[in-house]
Amino acid sequence: MRIIFCLMALLTINSLQAAEVFKTQVTPSFELALNWVKKSPLPPPHFAHLMALANECGERALKISSYEKPFALAFLLTLENLEPKWKGILSEALKSKIIPVENAKHTAQLINRIEHEWIIQKKQALAMALKASTDSSSEDGQWRPTLPQYAPPVLPFWHELLKFEGTDFDLLTRGLVPNHILSPAYYAELDEVWELGNKENHDPRLENIAKFWAAGSGTVTPPGMWLEAALKALPFTTYSEDQKFSILRGLTTALSYAGMTCWKIKYKFNTWRPISAMRETGLDTNWTPRLATPPFPSYVSGHSTFSAAAATFLNAFGINHLSFQDEKGERKHFTKAWTAAKEAGKSRIYGGIHYESDNKDGLELGKRVACKTLKLMNRSCLNNEGRL
Repeated sequence: MRIIFCLMALLTINSLQAAEVFKTQVTPSFELALNWVKKSPLPPPHFAHLMALANECGERALKISSYEKPFALAFLLTLENLEPKWKGILSEALKSKIIPVENAKHTAQLINRIEHEWIIQKKQALAMALKASTDSSSEDGQWRPTLPQYAPPVLPFWHELLKFEGTDFDLLTRGLVPNHILSPAYYAELDEVWELGNKENHDPRLENIAKFWAAGSGTVTPPGMWLEAALKALPFTTYSEDQKFSILRGLTTALSYAGMTCWKIKYKFNTWRPISAMRETGLDTNWTPRLATPPFPSYVSGHSTFSAAAATFLNAFGINHLSFQDEKGERKHFTKAWTAAKEAGKSRIYGGIHYESDNKDGLELGKRVACKTLKLMNRSCLNNEGRL
């Protein structure tokens, strides 16, 4: 059966059939996806992008469909048909009654009512962005595979999605450049990571922050932590159902763009990780970071970019009381979204896998991405909360 769905034109939801759509369809759909990314891991930018696409399709289905729980059905159809690893998520939704069993017979009718050109374009874009590469460098300062698995680079062509999205990459990244490896600023940052991110440094505060925000493979991922927090916070706001959909659409869009632009910078500058700098230059051949080093370049930090994008976006809507949870069930509560973003960014230095400039410029990039998204929504970007 051909998978053909999602309208070409962007639509807004003018009215919803039930006031409980968020509770009965949106939240369960997102929670199921967050559970699936834990058992069928995807790189953070990949997951963020899929959530944005699925959310968009879910909204459009609400506009045109009379079936019961159309958002959930379209949302999960998008995930199942854009991500091969996630075959079966729709069946799980049926078993858990996120979508009614009777909806299964309407699947063909629903996807045939939605324009196919959009999904074809997205599949083509993803195919290009998911190309693999084994390229690495032996030059000082350049990224190369690291301990423990010496894995090849993850998503080296993810920036190709920007061509399809029409994002002005140069404007978003203007002025963002890593420190040269021979500069005093670089050595100061390296010294900071050597001390704060050292596995032998058993400072309980640093260890708690590093491990809480780690969000590695088998977790909801960094953007997933922010989506979880937003989904918990939205029901307690005074926004209407329409406005909640708009906020969630904007948030998933901002997180998706954050991943694209961050990965573009990562492979543009291709900077090495602290463990390579420490060991290969002889500064400390036994130095080990507190966290396992991810298999992609250092500059800029993905955690910082995702977190700043989410914090800037949510702050613009006055959503600052946020609760986060790690994979062990530990919780952290914040009264300002940017406080959480800054802690998440610093956690990567405490983990020994990033430099301060990776964090600082990642926060700046995330803020710019969110401000661009907010501008498209005719919403002001409150820079005072995101001053770096």
